[in-house]
Amino acid sequence: MIKSIFLKIFSGYLLITLVLSGMIIAFLFKTIKTYHIESTAGHLQNLGVSLREQIAPLIQSKKNNELDVLVKRFGKEVHVRITVVATNGTVLADSEENPISMENHATRTEIAQAIEGNTGRFLRMSETLKEEMLYIALPVRHEAKIIGVLRLSLFLKDINTMIHNTRIKTLHISLLIMAISLVISFIFAKNLSKPIKELIAASISIANEDFSARVFLKNNDELEDLADSFNSMASRMKTLFEELSGQKEELDNIISSLQEGILVLDMENNVLLCNNSFRKIIHGEPAIGKPYWENLRIPEFDNLIKKIKDAKTGSSDEVSINNRVFLCNAAFSSAKEEIVIVFHDITDIKRVEKIKTDFVSNISHELRTPLTAIKG
Repeated sequence: MIKSIFLKIFSGYLLITLVLSGMIIAFLFKTIKTYHIESTAGHLQNLGVSLREQIAPLIQSKKNNELDVLVKRFGKEVHVRITVVATNGTVLADSEENPISMENHATRTEIAQAIEGNTGRFLRMSETLKEEMLYIALPVRHEAKIIGVLRLSLFLKDINTMIHNTRIKTLHISLLIMAISLVISFIFAKNLSKPIKELIAASISIANEDFSARVFLKNNDELEDLADSFNSMASRMKTLFEELSGQKEELDNIISSLQEGILVLDMENNVLLCNNSFRKIIHGEPAIGKPYWENLRIPEFDNLIKKIKDAKTGSSDEVSINNRVFLCNAAFSSAKEEIVIVFHDITDIKRVEKIKTDFVSNISHELRTPLTAIKG
């Protein structure tokens, strides 16, 4: 099935639009999620910095109960889980759980980073709450010595919900943009394919010998130049066709008016052209494109054609056809590999020659007897 140029152009634009939209949406969602995580991490770090100065004296004085009350109260106010861990990994306070029942946190990545003096950060599933969380851990110092770690964490389900809502809105906007792009692509493909279809229709008309077909475009681009060139070509072709038709008609008239028979054969012995004189010679109508021997079965003529095909040069011979004698002058055309035969009717010449021969023979016979008597 042949696809139209409109479908090819439109499907190409559709594919490009879908691929680019998919890439942009995927990149945008990833960027939005990264941005929200970075923003949340910065917010948790700022909270930790403001809280770290309050809990440092309590950790130093080992007032774990007061520390746990402060953490739970502050955690409810800011809706963030807060955990205070000693340098040996023991949980001193937690805003969500009983610190006594919690396991040692020394192996947690963010805790280990904070104990080393860095700001710890990690994203993982909480083992106690079984939900994905973002952890930010800050070292707590007293007189430049790390005495504990303050960790703040936030459920990612809140971020995921916000990202999901953003994704829905972005998807709606993207679909709207895609629909507008497809409409524009449809109009563009339609406008581009329309002049091409006009050129195709005009070309078909020219191929069907309708040289009056013309294409007029007002695109002010290469297609308009192409249409102008096409119109010029059509005008030139019309002129050349009329000239060739006139020449062909003149040539046909000349060939038809010749008294000599003319026959043109290809290398397969098929008839390509013949005139009326030849038709009169064979008393028939040879079929164009068919072998000549369907109408002309003469051994001498066959030998002549074979000799010309083998030697690929001109030759002549006398051939008797329907009780008349013809001198066949045959020429080989190397340009088209065709054989042109001209039939000259020499029947009357042969008759005169025969009369002369018979007359001389009779005279010689009649004079022989008197001459013999005179000699005797």
